[in-house]
Amino acid sequence: MDEATLDSRGASLREAIRALTLIAAPHKIAIVAVMRKLLVTANALVKADRIWVENVLDHNGN
Repeated sequence: MDEATLDSRGASLREAIRALTLIAAPHKIAIVAVMRKLLVTANALVKADRIWVENVLDHNGN
C-alpha cells in the first residue's frame, strides 16, 4: 500500500466501529473488522517506513 492509499483511509477506528454498530453488526464481528483495519494500517506503515500521524480536522475541514 503506497502513501496515497494510506492517506486516503480517512475513517478513524472509532468511526469504523460506530458505522458497523449502526448497521446492527454483532459486537464481536465489528471488533474483528476494526482489528483487521488496524493491522492493515500498521502493516502499511511498517512497509512504508512511516509513523502514525493522526489527521485532526477543525470545524472548517482543514
